[in-house]
Amino acid sequence: MKTAAILLLALAMAAVAALILADDTESDLEGVWTASRDAERLHLSIYREKQQWSQLGITLPLADFSGLSPAITDSSNIARTEFQIIREAGTIAFTGQFSKGRGAGHYLFVPRPEFIAEMAKLGYRDIPKKKIFILAVHDIGPRYVRALGELGYKNLSLEMLIKMGMFRVTPAFIRDLRSLGYNDLSSEQLVKLRIHNVTPEYIRQLRALGFSDLPMEQIAKLGIHGVTKTYVEEMRGLGFRNATASQLVANSAFSRINRADG
Repeated sequence: MKTAAILLLALAMAAVAALILADDTESDLEGVWTASRDAERLHLSIYREKQQWSQLGITLPLADFSGLSPAITDSSNIARTEFQIIREAGTIAFTGQFSKGRGAGHYLFVPRPEFIAEMAKLGYRDIPKKKIFILAVHDIGPRYVRALGELGYKNLSLEMLIKMGMFRVTPAFIRDLRSLGYNDLSSEQLVKLRIHNVTPEYIRQLRALGFSDLPMEQIAKLGIHGVTKTYVEEMRGLGFRNATASQLVANSAFSRINRADG
């Protein structure tokens, strides 16, 4: 399981690196998209045609899209549509069609001219067009940079800024962790917590189960190895009422290995 967790982290970081390091060309500003709706969210895949069909996948609230509604996405007939994502970095304009919750079409990204100057004032100069597009997709801009700076995360590299935005390291997430006593987490630690879905709510659940004041490294291990509230309760129901956090991690890892071998 530890190997799988490391692989997951490596794959996530590799995906970020591939997006950041890819050549900056005009083709990065347009391409094709596919999407599917799930309740009030839209799962969107964006493809850049001349970058070896590289894919960027995001899930956003339907309300983030201007001009799109369930009546369009869930049409029983083919519904042709135009909609937008409007960000500080610019506007991503989509054209295409939807039917029964699924859609496809083309997109065009139009950068906002003032964005480059605004980011330059914050220390981010000469941002290539492709990276401006990535910043737009993940809603990373001056507001986000200033909010992180107010929390002590200043002078971040553009790569780290993209990682934090891509994995939804929001100011609210950081403040919530601090309210639980985790005040000195690095930007890299915050990203890893989000990758492994270690949230403030998860920490509160652990504390309600009696696991108080655990170091963040231990909490991260519990999350990586799938030690959930349900798992702890099941183990206690089997008689392991006094199992420590370390023992639960070891048992969960052992159980997963056995299932994989079986």
